[in-house]
Amino acid sequence: MLRKLVIIILFFSWFLSSCTDVFFNAGSLCRRSKTITNFGFVGLGAMGMGMAKVISESGILTFGTDINPGVRDKFVQGKIGIAADSLEAMVRQMGEGRKVIWLMVPHGTATDETIASIVQLRQEGLLSEGDIIIDGGNSNHNRHREHAKTLEKAGIILLDAGTS
Repeated sequence: MLRKLVIIILFFSWFLSSCTDVFFNAGSLCRRSKTITNFGFVGLGAMGMGMAKVISESGILTFGTDINPGVRDKFVQGKIGIAADSLEAMVRQMGEGRKVIWLMVPHGTATDETIASIVQLRQEGLLSEGDIIIDGGNSNHNRHREHAKTLEKAGIILLDAGTS
């Protein structure tokens, strides 16, 4: 089940990253301006770590961050990807190219704070128009709509994919 979910999300992430013109320039043709080169996870608990492993095994360079240093160590020791001690550090490590960041943090304050940090990183130029955020933390649908509007103003696409 987890593998199927990850494959579906990868497809939609690829589609959105390939077709940002459709979302940001109505009426233009879908053309590949950037492809996914970096996939980051915020929250490397059981679900986040498992999803990151599936992504990594499919050949996509994977990054991750978690508030727990032991979990970050496990991420690296398991050869799943490159760990960072903060969201900003992870985004910096991801370098150039389309970024997809999958949030696996608890709904509520943790998600709100992470979304605010993502907007700040966009304002600082570390994230680009058309980068994709996937909220996998089962946020309330009303909060998700607020997050989507906030990120849309920053030029970032938000997908709601509650998985826990």
